Amino acid sequence: MSSLPNPPVSIRNDSMDCFKLIASLAVVLIHIPFPGRVGALFTAVGSIAVPVFFAITGYFNYGASRDSVVRRLKSIGKLYLFAFVATAALGAVSTGLTGGNVLKFLRDFCLFGREELFQILLLHYDPRNLQLWYLLALMFCYGVLLVYLDFQGGPQAGYRPLYALGCIQFLLFAAFGMLAQPAHWEPPEVLYRSGYFYGGAFFTLGVFLREYQERILDNFRLTPRKLTVLLAIGLALCCLQATSIGGGRLSLGGLLAVLSLMLLMIRCPQAPKALRGRAACLGRLSVYIYILHMALIRFYDSVLKTPLTAGLGLPADAESWLAPWIVILLSLLCAVLCDLVRQGSRRPRPVG
Repeated sequence: MSSLPNPPVSIRNDSMDCFKLIASLAVVLIHIPFPGRVGALFTAVGSIAVPVFFAITGYFNYGASRDSVVRRLKSIGKLYLFAFVATAALGAVSTGLTGGNVLKFLRDFCLFGREELFQILLLHYDPRNLQLWYLLALMFCYGVLLVYLDFQGGPQAGYRPLYALGCIQFLLFAAFGMLAQPAHWEPPEVLYRSGYFYGGAFFTLGVFLREYQERILDNFRLTPRKLTVLLAIGLALCCLQATSIGGGRLSLGGLLAVLSLMLLMIRCPQAPKALRGRAACLGRLSVYIYILHMALIRFYDSVLKTPLTAGLGLPADAESWLAPWIVILLSLLCAVLCDLVRQGSRRPRPVG
């Protein structure tokens, strides 16, 4: 079995960090879209965001040791716990401000039934935190990678069995995710709703691209201009499908866009000069935007929407155009606050 290099885990790609911020904002616009065709087009383009999140995570786990995978798995678990507590707190505030029973809300929010536990463990679907399926599926990806490293003898083992598993996941995803909806076919929910089948294929794609990136870019002579054209074609096909037969979990054009964007960021890893030195911060902000935006959408709908509309005298159609911008602003502010608290808690305390 061939020996693989063990690249340092600390290697960063500024382009990927910058993209994660853009992608997190695109996800916000999927969940609180602009009205009409504009919203549909934003949703079509934003459909590539979460798959690229998975691919980027897989990319940085190529050659990772068992200890680093365990450490990252624990970090994702802590992030999920933080998101759960933050969502509960925002929900309690919203309930109190609107005259509801806060204790009843917290009891219903924190106690899980048998069916809900089944959804979380097998489908990676958390009915209280819809956006957190990504973290649940990502933890499952890390768990599979951890088991794989244990059985294969560590990071120096070949990844071909993992690529075979990823290929099978992709075929299942293609059959149940992309083709079922346009074909008006309803497969069993457990087969296509699992976040792992959705995310595991792209996580593995990221590992694959890290290993073979030089061969792919050189053999196909993929310049930044060519990759930009392929990305534009993929996004155009996403929009075309969204306005014709509908989307499914991800369109074929979206797959082209995901692959092209990943290779483009690999080919051009440096951020623009204005963002150099700040890219890592943008990547951290994207995480908080993603995990908090659904709670902020509910906070806006229950607390801010009615007084804002009445106070400004906005018609309903104008409010629907303004709402996405307000939620984006709230998400950015909360993300900056969370990151400042995180950075402050990590500063070494003076002795004495």
